[in-house]
Amino acid sequence: MAEEKKELDLNIYTKKGTLRKRKPKKSRNYFTQDTEDAIVKFVNEEDQGLRNKIYREEIHYAFTKLTENIIHTYKYYFIRKKKEISTWKR
Repeated sequence: MAEEKKELDLNIYTKKGTLRKRKPKKSRNYFTQDTEDAIVKFVNEEDQGLRNKIYREEIHYAFTKLTENIIHTYKYYFIRKKKEISTWKR
C-alpha cells in the first residue's frame, strides 16, 4: 500500500515538489512505432485486400494527421492550378 501511495504522489506533484494544478498531458504522437510497423507490413504484403485493410485500420489516420500538420505549418491552404504555376516568371 505504501508503494501505491508513492505512485499517486508522483502524479500529484511536479519534479520540483509543488502540487500539480492540472492533469498531465497525454501523448499526442500520431506517428508511432506501431504505425511504422504497419507500414512495413503493408509494403511486404502482396494481397491487395490485406493491404487495403492494413492501410485503413493502421496507417490512414497517421497519414491524415501528418498532411494536416504540414498544411497548417507551411500554410498550404489552397492548391494552385497547373496553368498558374507554368506562367510564373523565374
